[in-house]
Amino acid sequence: MNKALTLKAWMASVLLTGCLIHSPFALAKRLPPKPVDCVTVKSTRYCAPHFAHDKNQQGGFIVAFNKHGRRLWKKKIYTVSYDDQLERDVQHVYITDISVEGHWLHIINEKAQQYWFNLKTKTTVPN
Repeated sequence: MNKALTLKAWMASVLLTGCLIHSPFALAKRLPPKPVDCVTVKSTRYCAPHFAHDKNQQGGFIVAFNKHGRRLWKKKIYTVSYDDQLERDVQHVYITDISVEGHWLHIINEKAQQYWFNLKTKTTVPN
């Protein structure tokens, strides 16, 4: 058996293993959330951004945009309670679906929790 070839194969496997271990996907605690389609009522578009630039929580927000793409408002639909003993990124709870029923947005999150958001009063009611 060729010792040089065996050493090269061993070094290649060590290098490949190191690349896999240190890749961002190998270190991720969870997969990124799937995008949620926005819904439009009249000329206002309602979206559920996963990263709403809130220092206390990721996910759980609805943002309204006018027909020109200017943000009208951002509303927290639900609050996520975080355990300080666990890493925050695995505790985020993202919205997975938005639909329109009359003047209500029906919102579902990763935990299958459902909320109704009244577009007229901008208030949230848990289901």
